Amino acid sequence: MSILCFLPPYFESIYILLALMVADWTVRRSATGRIFSSLSAALELTIYKLIQNKEVENRKRVA
Repeated sequence: MSILCFLPPYFESIYILLALMVADWTVRRSATGRIFSSLSAALELTIYKLIQNKEVENRKRVA
């Protein structure tokens, strides 16, 4: 069973984006050895921005 069944819609997009990013970096990692440090930093920033954007959208709907 997929984890997507249990996540709210905006987390589904984060999960899909994460899977695509990991797949992309895995391919690049075979060429270079230092992708994981940039992967973790970029991933944290991307997830933070996506969650923050969703919170801003929710505030605009309430206001």
